[in-house]
Amino acid sequence: MTNKDVVSRFFEVSNELQAGKGIVSELDQLFRPEFVQHIAQYPPITLAGFKDMASASNDAFSDAHITVKELVEENDKVSAYVVWQGTHTGEIWGIPATQKVISTEAMHLFRLVDGKVAEMWSVSDASGMKQQLTASE
Repeated sequence: MTNKDVVSRFFEVSNELQAGKGIVSELDQLFRPEFVQHIAQYPPITLAGFKDMASASNDAFSDAHITVKELVEENDKVSAYVVWQGTHTGEIWGIPATQKVISTEAMHLFRLVDGKVAEMWSVSDASGMKQQLTASE
C-alpha cells in the first residue's frame, strides 16, 4: 500500500465512522502510536485527542462526510484538499443543534513512517464554520 493509499483509507474510515459503520480502533491500523496532529492556532494533539475530537464531531454532525478533492504524494508526505459537510444535529463549541448544513474546505499534510501516519498538519476554516452555525436564516 502506498502512502497515498493509506491517507485515502483514512478518509474512508473517517466517513465510515461518521456513518456509524466503523470503529475508532481502525485508526490504530493507520496511525503510529506517537501520532501528533498540528492544527492551525491550537496546541498539538495526540492520537487519543484526535479520537476524542472525531467523536465530538460525530456527535455534533450526524451525517458529516469528507469528499477528497485532491491527494498528492511526494516522498514521505501526502497532501490532501478536502471538502467537509454535515448537518449540525448536536451541540458543538457551546452552540446547540441548529439543523443547518455546514460546509468547509480543509488542507491536510500527512507525514508517514513505515506505512502509518506519524504527523498531520491541518488548516480549515473553523471561524467560517462557527459563522455558518450562528448566522440568522
